[in-house]
Amino acid sequence: MSHRQLPRRHALNRSQERALQTLARVQFVTAAQLTVWCGISLRAVCTSLEALYEMNLVDMGADTKPQIWLLTHAGAALMQVPMPSGRRHSSWSVMQNAVHRNVAEIQLAKVFPGFHFLTRHQLYKKGFNPSHGEYAGVDEEGTTWLVLIDDYMMESRVIEKHWTRIHRPPRKYWPDIGRQWQNIANKYTVYTTSTEHQQRHVDFVNSTTLPVDVHYLKPVW
Repeated sequence: MSHRQLPRRHALNRSQERALQTLARVQFVTAAQLTVWCGISLRAVCTSLEALYEMNLVDMGADTKPQIWLLTHAGAALMQVPMPSGRRHSSWSVMQNAVHRNVAEIQLAKVFPGFHFLTRHQLYKKGFNPSHGEYAGVDEEGTTWLVLIDDYMMESRVIEKHWTRIHRPPRKYWPDIGRQWQNIANKYTVYTTSTEHQQRHVDFVNSTTLPVDVHYLKPVW
C-alpha cells in the first residue's frame, strides 16, 4: 500500500509519520496494532504516540486498556482526511468495531499477502455504502472480500441482507444505482467475538446457499 506524503510544517520522524498514515487509513487503532503496520517495537510506538499527542495530532478515544488512538481535527487536517463519520466524538461501538476490523485485517494479511480493507470513501466511489460492521478489502491477487465484524448483537439474518442489498452511496461519488456485493465479492467472511453467535451464524448459513465462512475472533476487550 502506498503512503501519503506529509506536509513539511511538522518535524516528524519516520515512526510518527507511519503512525499518522495508518490512522488516516483505519481511523482507530491500538498501540499493539501499530507495531504490526509500522514494523517497530511497542516501546517505539508508544514513544511516537506520546510525541504526537503532545503535538495535538492524535488523541485517546476512550478510557480503556488497551487504549484506542485516533486523529484529532489537527491530525485529520494534516493528513487531509475527514474525521470519523464527520463527528467530533465517535461512539464506543464504532471504535470497538473498527479495532476488531483491524484484528481481522492483520489475520487475513498473514494468509493472503497484501490484504487490506478499503476506506469508506473508496467504497463510495465503487458504488457501495457500507453499514456498521460491514467492510470490504482486496489482496495482492485482486481478490475482493466482503467481511462482517459481529462484536455486538448482530442477527444472523443480516448476513444474507449484506450480500444481496442494493447500496445507495452518496450521489456525488456514484450517480447511478448502487451495486450488490453478491455481484462483486469473490469471498465472504463473517467474524464474531462470541462463540455462541458463531454457532448461530453457522447454523443459519448452513440453511442457505450463501458462500460464507464464519470464524471466531478473540475480543480485544
